[in-house]
Amino acid sequence: MRPSTLLKGPVKPRRSTAILIATWVATFVLYLFVKPDHPYVSGSDPSLNTVPAAVHPAVAPR
Repeated sequence: MRPSTLLKGPVKPRRSTAILIATWVATFVLYLFVKPDHPYVSGSDPSLNTVPAAVHPAVAPR
C-alpha cells in the first residue's frame, strides 16, 4: 500500500455499496418482524400432489 493512501481521511463508501448494505439491513429487520415464533415442524403433512376437497370435490353436488 502506498503511504499516500494511509494518510487519507475517512473513506466514504460508494453509493451502490451503501444501497446494498441498507438493503441487507432492511431485509434482516423485516425478517425479525415476520419470522414465526415457533418453526413449523412437518409431521402430518398431506402428501404431495393432493388437492383439498373444497377445491376439487370428488362428487359435484346437484
